[in-house]
Amino acid sequence: MSVTPFLLLLAATAAWVLLPLIPALRELLRPTDAEPLNAVGHDAGDLTVFADGFRDYLARQLPADAIAAGAATREGGSTAVAASTRVGTLGDGSPYVQLTGDGASLRDVAHADGSVPRIVIADGPLTLRGGETFLLEFLARGPMHGGRDAVYRALLGEGDVSLGEGSEVLRWVHAAGDLSLGAGSIVHGRASALGRMLLAPNVTFSRIRAARIATVAPATDAPARCRRNDRWHGRWISRGSADPPAGHQRNGEAPGGGHTRARLHAHCR
Repeated sequence: MSVTPFLLLLAATAAWVLLPLIPALRELLRPTDAEPLNAVGHDAGDLTVFADGFRDYLARQLPADAIAAGAATREGGSTAVAASTRVGTLGDGSPYVQLTGDGASLRDVAHADGSVPRIVIADGPLTLRGGETFLLEFLARGPMHGGRDAVYRALLGEGDVSLGEGSEVLRWVHAAGDLSLGAGSIVHGRASALGRMLLAPNVTFSRIRAARIATVAPATDAPARCRRNDRWHGRWISRGSADPPAGHQRNGEAPGGGHTRARLHAHCR
């Protein structure tokens, strides 16, 4: 009896079993994933990539009537605006609340524990009481002053942004003006500002970038003595936890591989 049919059947079965393994075997012999992903390198040097993406996202998803209402509020300039909230959903179904006037109106949409489960859009100057938890992104189109012990998922300010003591940012914060981080604040992701960034004592961050980065001193501290090397330019990189040298200010970017804590108590002018 000829064994040829059996051998042909065995070969066909083996080929059928090995067929799903061909991509893995090809990758083993000629690797194609030995280099970092392009997506990582694309935004590695741009700390505002998430803020820019959020701005573009709102431009696409915000209803036309909400855009018109916000424009009307901003055109009013310094004219007093009655506190109000406007709730709705974006084009993709995400809930949002649009604020005018006093930030106290947030209590109308907040949970009992103070958390706000909507994207927040503040169309004018805003001052928050503190202690809030914003579960979704926050857009401040005017100057914003946050209270102490507030938690933000992500925050985009189109003007100056000031966060109170003990604030926490889970992802990123960006200010088109100046950004001030209160004492003991934590930024788990990126912090950036087109203007100055002011760091109070014991601020913890991963990566920061601004036109000028400086530390602010408590009112009871004596002014620091300036030295020749007290002004830096370029990049300061920390691969682990680190404390910036006391009494310094610098221009540029300070990325860290771990968390960096600003334990400075003054800066030189």
